[in-house]
Amino acid sequence: MAEKTEAPTQRRRREAREKGNVARSPEVNTAIGLLTAFTVLKSVGPGLSERVASVAASLLSGRGMALDTPEALRAMMLRLSAPLLLAAAPFVMAVMLAGVAASMGQVGLLFSGESLKPQFNRVNPLSGFKRLFSSKGLEELAKASAKVLIIGWVAYRALVEKLPLLLNLSRMELRAASFAIWSVATGVGSRVGLVMLVIAAADYFFQRRQLENSLRMTKQELIEEMKLYDNPIIRQRIRQQQRRIAMQRMMAAVPKADVVITNPTHIAVAIKYDASTMRAPKLVAKGQELTAKRIREVAEENGVPIVERRPLARALYKMVDIGMEIPVDLYQAVAEVLAFIYSLKGVRQ
Repeated sequence: MAEKTEAPTQRRRREAREKGNVARSPEVNTAIGLLTAFTVLKSVGPGLSERVASVAASLLSGRGMALDTPEALRAMMLRLSAPLLLAAAPFVMAVMLAGVAASMGQVGLLFSGESLKPQFNRVNPLSGFKRLFSSKGLEELAKASAKVLIIGWVAYRALVEKLPLLLNLSRMELRAASFAIWSVATGVGSRVGLVMLVIAAADYFFQRRQLENSLRMTKQELIEEMKLYDNPIIRQRIRQQQRRIAMQRMMAAVPKADVVITNPTHIAVAIKYDASTMRAPKLVAKGQELTAKRIREVAEENGVPIVERRPLARALYKMVDIGMEIPVDLYQAVAEVLAFIYSLKGVRQ
């Protein structure tokens, strides 16, 4: 088997991305989500802890709780849970946004239907056992075990440091105990989150390296791809496709134009001007012969005025590219045409 020694081409990378084959580590999402959660908890913690303590005190005291009917029970649950839900809302939103940001930070904006296609080999028990006991499966098991051991050790050390405080909880008032538990939980969680972030960063770079190795090509594959890409027929088809797309985009802009200036039959250019967003009028479409005819037809179908100005049409066609502003030398002539069109429409500029 030929050795894959060549770096992947941009085309190969693009095809892999379209199939959803990108470097992504779930550990990054978990770590960033955990860190965000405990960071937000530190800021909203006192208020939320106060509400938790208040709810607990109300439940323990039983004040104002005549739970003799189902309606009274529902009212009591709503009265107690509403403050907690409102206090937890920023926390939930922050964690959701952190998860989205972590995913986009790794792969960007990516939509791929390949991962949604059913893969029946994944439901085959025999294939599942093979994957479990394969070298990759054992490697993943070793990584997961090491991660659990490291995180467990960090959490244990953090709890040992707070052990004196935890042992005194029974001597504290309810409110003070809730604050103490909150402080311990956020401290341990933040420390675990930082360790997970380090693990996640290492896993992400490992995933990138694995992806890079999987995309590498043999010399023969590289030669074959270059032949395909450099094939004159393929290049011609690509250029034809690009011209077709450009033509469609240009024709879609004609109905939005203010005026079409013609030669009258050989050349047609479409002009658009919006005083609120443009410094000067722009040329949104132009063409000769058949393309000019098609521009006029689209303009007529959509009620865009057509004005014959032979010298101006030729000058615009030669001097201005599609999407460019009209040059200063032609301001006066174009302004006269636009003023004429606006006067016909009864629009005062």
